[in-house]
Amino acid sequence: MRATRALGFGLVLLFLGKSAGSSEEILQGSAARTDTIGCGEDLPELNLPVTAATEMDGKPYRIIGRVFVRKMGTTTFSRPSVRSLVPRLVKQAGSMHPDAILGLHTGTQGTLDGGERYRWVSGMAVVIDSTAEGSNRRFREDVIAIPPVQIADSLIRNADKRERASAWLQLGIAYHLEELGYYTATYATGLAPKGVEELKAMDDEAFVRAFGPWTGKVLLLSLDYKSSVNIGVAAGHGADLHGVVYDRRTRQVIWNGSSEGTSFELDPLSALLGSGYRRSLYNATAALTKRFPARGE
Repeated sequence: MRATRALGFGLVLLFLGKSAGSSEEILQGSAARTDTIGCGEDLPELNLPVTAATEMDGKPYRIIGRVFVRKMGTTTFSRPSVRSLVPRLVKQAGSMHPDAILGLHTGTQGTLDGGERYRWVSGMAVVIDSTAEGSNRRFREDVIAIPPVQIADSLIRNADKRERASAWLQLGIAYHLEELGYYTATYATGLAPKGVEELKAMDDEAFVRAFGPWTGKVLLLSLDYKSSVNIGVAAGHGADLHGVVYDRRTRQVIWNGSSEGTSFELDPLSALLGSGYRRSLYNATAALTKRFPARGE
């Protein structure tokens, strides 16, 4: 049964496409972020600097707030571009009178029918402040890093398919947390610590190298499937998602939670392609974030 589930999920991953891949190290941190692709090229001309970097040519700055916008595409296969959303982000930041928007990053979120129509962009509005020396590297309680999801080899045997599954789950969780007011950062497989003990063993310098200067929390996720049933054209799926939040300030786990995502369809094509797996993953990410702790200010 477990081998059957792994095979079925592997098939659906062929249709997901690779939602995130390695990007240049635009943002500080040795672990390559997967959410900055498209954030460093061909941005529109604006009267405000907007960049994926976390530095302002060495100038001291102070973060005055987070900005976030999202937009839905006109079809399941059509998403707004980063370029089209950046002017809206700048407009939203206008009331804060920033000198720049740093840490620009982006993501998508699949709809329940398996599409990815929503595109979002997020960043930090900052002002140059000569009295804020060193504050560039002050971490924030509302910045959460999301390393790769831990998925057992026995569940998805192919390493590339596991990476794709992890990337989609990271994007799903990031979307929901950004909606709650957090600033998130997702990372490529194998480049960030995988467990709490590894995080506890890191000093501040190592932590910044791995997650950049702003990260105050790390969300560690693991996935397990409970059930998968196919009867003719009908299919039902269940997915368990577990998460723990490690707090940089206290160096302790401050929250843990689990959620279950389920789906059921009678559509023959959906049953054949296994799109119910994706729905169950979406529902699991949505359910887990509903239990998430309140955003730190």
